[in-house]
Amino acid sequence: MKKQIIFITGASKGLGKALAKKFIEEGNTVYCGVRNTSAAPNGSYPVFLDLTIEVSLINAVNHIIKTSGKIDILIHNAGIAFVGPVDSMTLEESRRMFEVNFFAPFRLTQLFLPYFRKQRYGKILFVSSIRAIDSGAYIGLYSASKAALESIAFDWAVTLSRWNIIVSVVQPGPIDTGIELQTGHYFHDNNPYPPLENISLDLQPVDQVCEVIVEKLKAKELPFKFQTNIEGAKTANKHLIDPSWNEWCKAQKSFFKEEESNEIFQSL
Repeated sequence: MKKQIIFITGASKGLGKALAKKFIEEGNTVYCGVRNTSAAPNGSYPVFLDLTIEVSLINAVNHIIKTSGKIDILIHNAGIAFVGPVDSMTLEESRRMFEVNFFAPFRLTQLFLPYFRKQRYGKILFVSSIRAIDSGAYIGLYSASKAALESIAFDWAVTLSRWNIIVSVVQPGPIDTGIELQTGHYFHDNNPYPPLENISLDLQPVDQVCEVIVEKLKAKELPFKFQTNIEGAKTANKHLIDPSWNEWCKAQKSFFKEEESNEIFQSL
């Protein structure tokens, strides 16, 4: 892959930072969208980015185009997750999660598209989650935000192809990404739902996920969707085998049986 101009959101930690470091090592020019510019990796070009503020998105795009003259790869990595019963979440919290996980990448893509179209090439990668197609108890709103993201990504994958703009979605499973995870006020004495306890997560190493993504972006053909390990591929295939979702729904409901109260979260 020739040297590229790359913009990565949420690049101050976790997967975003790992991707930035890898692309820098390979000689690319990497702009890192961060709220704290001092947290961007060495060798990158930090760009202040508040995903919830329109003018911040506009300024970031203008800065990158002004200094580099183009954009080759746009990676929407930033995300947040609130974990808890959906009816315990405030409307403000729900809107914030959609603002960061859906509306920000939606708007940022819109702002970059005139330049992608003018170039008549480019790649846009949305970092989604296997939970976009495999939701579960207490992560319904997070899953919804990622499912919405994948829906617009598919639209763009089709409509932007006439300009040779390639759009792709990666669906990692549970990884140590540094994503902002909050349980807040969702579990208390007056809440009818059982709390999250003894959660066992089989986390995929960040560097491993990073390697998969980098190799896919460097490949001659980039699939519309891809997972980062065998377990993720099996999960995606599970819903093709059982399109009714009956078995998955049954498994999720078992969480609320007292004797199996936390078992289901072993697969989150």
